[in-house]
Amino acid sequence: MLENARDSLPYVQDADILFKDASGKQAVFEYRSDHFGYERRDYIIEYHWDNNPDSKYVVAATRDLYHYIIIEQTSIVGFDIDIDLGVGIAKSYPPANSPSEVDYLVYDKLDIRFELNQGLHSVLQILVNQREFEKEFLYLFESIQSEVTLLDQTFYNVYSNTTQSDYRKVWYNTDFGVIGFEDTKGNIWVLDSISAI
Repeated sequence: MLENARDSLPYVQDADILFKDASGKQAVFEYRSDHFGYERRDYIIEYHWDNNPDSKYVVAATRDLYHYIIIEQTSIVGFDIDIDLGVGIAKSYPPANSPSEVDYLVYDKLDIRFELNQGLHSVLQILVNQREFEKEFLYLFESIQSEVTLLDQTFYNVYSNTTQSDYRKVWYNTDFGVIGFEDTKGNIWVLDSISAI
């Protein structure tokens, strides 16, 4: 992972994070440094050329993964927020009937998921460092919005999944982290304050 990838995460010190909804109700989350984890994870990709089991390519790699958990303290929203910063590996397929092998592209990405009763639900992927990732596939990641207003607050340089109707909405920027999200009832919660502990 490139060194500057961690700049995309503002969670560096213990803090209570307060969100509010349109009615003024407040939900308190906490980030603690002991909620942070680092691991090196093995990653394997298999590929079969033209679905032929005899033409198998396997790429195995070890990648860095930073894991953050923001835990709800009020039981109002009903889920915690998981954030992973890691290295992604994607296949770049050669043109049809090409004798060349598959290329593997490396990139740094941020995944934000809600931890619901039925498990983790992925809601937003952010491309942190493009590295080798091909430009024609950038549409797979959300683009940055220069300005977003949520309830009565304006935030800048915001990533969101508002174009994907299948997921609960979430908004993120590198200054504050998660700045807003939609709960399981469709209510929008917006960052109100961060209090360092």
